[in-house]
Amino acid sequence: TDVNSTACDNCVKDPCPNANFNCINGLNTRTCACVEGRTGVNCELVAGSVCASYPCLNGGKCTAVAANTAFSCACSSGYIGQQCQVQ
Repeated sequence: TDVNSTACDNCVKDPCPNANFNCINGLNTRTCACVEGRTGVNCELVAGSVCASYPCLNGGKCTAVAANTAFSCACSSGYIGQQCQVQ
């Protein structure tokens, strides 16, 4: 097989996880082209959200709070801190 090929459909192998995207197949990767009003690697965020800058580190999950003026991080196992920055 040609390793420099996009013949393997990465949109099928690793699809974007919701309906807010148009998936674009690439070389060993895929890109989620977000519909208007959505952002993020997987179009999982609302544009303008305080979470859009990915403030939670080390796999932490961001949730917008206080009418989108602050955020809260749910840290992955083994990490603590406001942004999950401490191991």
